Amino acid sequence: MAANEFITGWINLSASRENSRALLDTMVARHAPICDSKYILTEDFGLATNGVHVHDDGDIYLAIIGNPYLRGKGRAAKPVNPADLARSVAQLFRGTGPEVLANIGGGFVLAAFDRKARRLVLAVDRIGQKHLYYAQYN
Repeated sequence: MAANEFITGWINLSASRENSRALLDTMVARHAPICDSKYILTEDFGLATNGVHVHDDGDIYLAIIGNPYLRGKGRAAKPVNPADLARSVAQLFRGTGPEVLANIGGGFVLAAFDRKARRLVLAVDRIGQKHLYYAQYN
C-alpha cells in the first residue's frame, strides 16, 4: 500500500474533456507530485487514483484504497485483494445499490459511480482509518 494513497476527481463538470484531464492532473499533483496514476474520464465524471484498484465495466466505475474485506454469510472476515473486492463490490452494487457498503469492513475509502443511475457514492470505513474529503460547488 502506498504511503500517500488517494482518490480524487470531479462529477458533472461542464468543461471540455481536455480541460477535465488538466483539472485531474492538477488535483493529482496536489496529492503526489510524482506518482503513477490511473485515470477514468468520461463526459459525466473523472477520477484519478494511485496505489488503488479500479473496476470499470462500462456501467459501474469503482475505486478502492486501503485494506477492505467483505463480511456476510459464507464469507470469511479477512482482507482480500482490492482488485477482486472492487469487482465483487461492483457486481453487488449493481444488484443492491449502496446497501452493499454495510458488508465492507477494514480501513478503506471507496468511490463508485453508477453511470446508468447517474449516482456517485463515496464511502469511508466506520472507524475513519482512511480519510475522505470532498467539496460541493454550486
